[in-house]
Amino acid sequence: MSGWIINVDGKRRHNWQIAKDHAVWATTKRFPISAGDDLFFWETDGGGLIAHAVAREDARPVSDVEGVPWPDHAERHYRSRFDLVRISEVTTAVTRSWPTLQELGEFSGLPNRSVLRIDNERGIQRLRSLVLRDAATGISPEIINEVEDQREAISSDLDARRFVERSVVERQGQPQFRRELLRAYGARCCISGCDAEPALEAAHIVPYRGDHTNTLANGLLLRADLHTLLDLFELTIDASTRRVHLSPTLKKSQYSEFDNIQLLKPTPQNAAPRPDVLEVHNREFKRRQHLA
Repeated sequence: MSGWIINVDGKRRHNWQIAKDHAVWATTKRFPISAGDDLFFWETDGGGLIAHAVAREDARPVSDVEGVPWPDHAERHYRSRFDLVRISEVTTAVTRSWPTLQELGEFSGLPNRSVLRIDNERGIQRLRSLVLRDAATGISPEIINEVEDQREAISSDLDARRFVERSVVERQGQPQFRRELLRAYGARCCISGCDAEPALEAAHIVPYRGDHTNTLANGLLLRADLHTLLDLFELTIDASTRRVHLSPTLKKSQYSEFDNIQLLKPTPQNAAPRPDVLEVHNREFKRRQHLA
């Protein structure tokens, strides 16, 4: 695992708030940030070291469908993005001295670089401890310890991801999104046909990025276990046929009955998932399952 110093433009402080709200970061250049890497956010113009987070996934290109949540995306041309988990922010900067940061983190580089890499594990641990000691995370020590114990599996650890996303989603329209999907699919799972409403969840095909992704065309009404499998890219919905494709592992399991099944059609028909949104999920499914 590596560590990264990421600059937060002090003149665009609102971007940091948006990043926290959406649990995502984006860069104008591509960097080999990997799932589980430590991310240390340094605010320029005297702000100092303000936060720590963990990369939930490998950095990937910004797609036209997902985009980025910042209002300056057109002028900044963001090229790479990655989701964040366990965002820990301090109320007062841990340090505003760049030389002190370098000494603690045991790295070199100028503060005007947008992203700097730290490959020294001792330096990463020092900075991590420094931030987490004073961070106002709102996350219980038990959850922090659990995530820390499972850092090697952070890319598939949905518990950490959902803890961050749950508060955002509940705050920004998830109940209404679910009600709309329940109406569109007649309160039935669009894959299994399950009509046990307490077991049905509103699933985003492209992960939640704000109100613009809370649309029926980006949603599926799924039984809870199938929602999890969709999130894990163990199943996907073919963009052209709207049939279910399972991973090789699931094809050998009790879920094999759902392989190649036709997705239930919603009412109205324009509530059906958009092909370009499904294609994004299809590509990632193939990459994860080594089918590309």
